[in-house]
Amino acid sequence: MASLNQLINRPLITAMAIPLVSGGLVASLTSPNELVNRTWYTTLDGPSWRVPAKLFAPMNMAFYAAMGYGSYLVWREGRIHPGLDVTPPLRLYGLNLLLTLAWPPLFFQQKNLTLATASAWLVTITTALLGDGFYSANTTAGWLMTPSLVWTAYKAVLTSAFWWTNRKAAGAPRGVSSADLKP
Repeated sequence: MASLNQLINRPLITAMAIPLVSGGLVASLTSPNELVNRTWYTTLDGPSWRVPAKLFAPMNMAFYAAMGYGSYLVWREGRIHPGLDVTPPLRLYGLNLLLTLAWPPLFFQQKNLTLATASAWLVTITTALLGDGFYSANTTAGWLMTPSLVWTAYKAVLTSAFWWTNRKAAGAPRGVSSADLKP
């Protein structure tokens, strides 16, 4: 009979913990000002199809979990098939995770719609590339990135819409939206 210690899949736990803990830490940066951030978000001029601010954290955490599990599947494929080089998709995963973690502070904490818009599009592009890279190593891992790609593309379009509708600020420097100047 296998012991509990033998049943624990440490690589899977690590792969899941990295994005979830990182995402939780980033979310905690804005939690002391959560009410202020949600109020700011609701006062932005923007599209009627915006999601409530309270949905961003749980949606992001669900996608962090999918990313983590996908990275584990890719890593495992590299272990099962030593000739398969999984380094490029796993490096892209690291870059994508860093870019993904940068968006919430830029948007909610810094309230910088210009940088948040650029960040959102970089996340969308790297998520598409990541899905392709994961798919080449493990089809399930690639498909796991599909909902994340839809969500990141939605966030990029939404952030762009906020930037566009709030870009005209009296006396604002070029490239700075009026929302960037709001307290």
